[in-house]
Amino acid sequence: SLKPEMTHCVSSSQKLTNVSATMQSDRVVLDVGGRRFVTSESTLKASSLYFRAKFSDEWRTIHDEASSPPEDCAVCFLDQDPEPFSILLSFMRNGFVNVADVCEKVLAQAEFLGLESLLGAVKCQAFLNIYPRHTIFSDSYSDES
Repeated sequence: SLKPEMTHCVSSSQKLTNVSATMQSDRVVLDVGGRRFVTSESTLKASSLYFRAKFSDEWRTIHDEASSPPEDCAVCFLDQDPEPFSILLSFMRNGFVNVADVCEKVLAQAEFLGLESLLGAVKCQAFLNIYPRHTIFSDSYSDES
């Protein structure tokens, strides 16, 4: 019979194996404009409406099995420029982007991929740049009647 601490080690080892298998099945290889990117399906789906739809169950059932990628690693071609995608993938992984990296090509690709959180932040910043003193409350509003 195994000692309790040994049972815990076996259990943890099995959990690690299950997590590893899940991570492997979540792995996605993207060919973006001829450049290869490796990430996880969950990273892409968390931030992008495009990838959420692309990797949905509905999308998978529409396409025949012959065109499906291998189960251990999905391969996806994206006919976009790799440089802006690199910046956007970093945003999807980390949740932030260097302001100097946000150019017209990055914004156009963000729009295509449906990166709503990034686009919303850029729109808010643009508004504040145009109206730097604007607040939610008008300056003319006061409690004095």
